[in-house]
Amino acid sequence: MRTRKPTKCPQCGNKTVLPIAYGMPDPELWEESERGRVLIGGCIITPNQPNKACTSCDWDDAGPRPDSDEDLWGVD
Repeated sequence: MRTRKPTKCPQCGNKTVLPIAYGMPDPELWEESERGRVLIGGCIITPNQPNKACTSCDWDDAGPRPDSDEDLWGVD
């Protein structure tokens, strides 16, 4: 996985925005996470997950969140 230096957060202004990796992390990804180069997003992938997030505040690039699992999956 290729990582970059953190970028500037549009919400807090800190240079602490990192990419988020999803899926089962391998040893290389764990090492990159420990070095502060990537965030591990988990193994369960759902619609509208963020691709990057700020480690200083709660900002991410996912946009509005659904209120419930029903909204998330379109279940009535």
